[in-house]
Amino acid sequence: MGEDMGHFQSINQGTMLDDLLHGRITQEVQTLRWRMYKVLAASANIRTVHKIDDEGNFVYTTETVNKSSELRKVQLDTFDKFDVEMVIDNRPRAKESHEAFDGNQILETEKTGNELDDGIDGNPNKDVTKSKVVGEISSDKYFSLIKSNFKIKIERGHSPKFKLEEYTKKLNVRTIDDKVKLLEFCVSKYPKEYDRRSDVFIKNVLKIDKNPRISSIIDFDEVSFSTYNDTGVHNNKLYVYNNLAYDKTIEFNGHYVIKLTATVVKNGEDLTEQYRMADLDERYENKEERDENSSSSYVIQF
Repeated sequence: MGEDMGHFQSINQGTMLDDLLHGRITQEVQTLRWRMYKVLAASANIRTVHKIDDEGNFVYTTETVNKSSELRKVQLDTFDKFDVEMVIDNRPRAKESHEAFDGNQILETEKTGNELDDGIDGNPNKDVTKSKVVGEISSDKYFSLIKSNFKIKIERGHSPKFKLEEYTKKLNVRTIDDKVKLLEFCVSKYPKEYDRRSDVFIKNVLKIDKNPRISSIIDFDEVSFSTYNDTGVHNNKLYVYNNLAYDKTIEFNGHYVIKLTATVVKNGEDLTEQYRMADLDERYENKEERDENSSSSYVIQF
């Protein structure tokens, strides 16, 4: 097995596959990364549709996606007349395995294993079960590791009783003007069946209007999110807002909508721009052929 592995490594040594496996950012890897971003950006504006012709065959065609047309289907309350700019889907995203099980949080232990002293049917020598303990982690840390990610990020100077971003299903961004937006946090009016805290959270939401100054739910400094598969906006855009000011809370379409005005700090900053390769863009523009003999030996240390 060891010889086969060494042979495999020797075959791939010096290739882009080897660089990707070991996290080396070579010139070739940079080129691949920017090409992928260009392809993803181009494909985001195209969708495939199909229809059945007179002979019963499927005919596939492509059409351009108009992101602004997606907003026509968005249902909005009539309390405000501002146009909707985008709708951010804030449903929780389960962590990937490499994100959830962070080895740095698993502590070494001196335990060597567990045994069922009584064995089976009182016979200590029959089917004794043994398990090896390779590490320990507290329940608090474990549940914090497997907790889902939310797209909306909120910066605070304190630890609130309830985090609004964890109860927000979607965020409507409506345009007051170029610098000021109306942020609408939509939370379900129905408590979660297996979350007792959600019932208390809803009761606290209904108290906000009575005295907004003392509500920790809306006491935060900054809201940000990066877009991916959201309505009315392209992927990989960063939006940041501050100067949050409470407006009102209304009930609409099975949700309580918590509205705050906010000032734009970053208005759709392209997150892929940091990986742009101007020379590659120029070659695409000039329709130059790819240099198959280009060297990938230049490594950027990070």
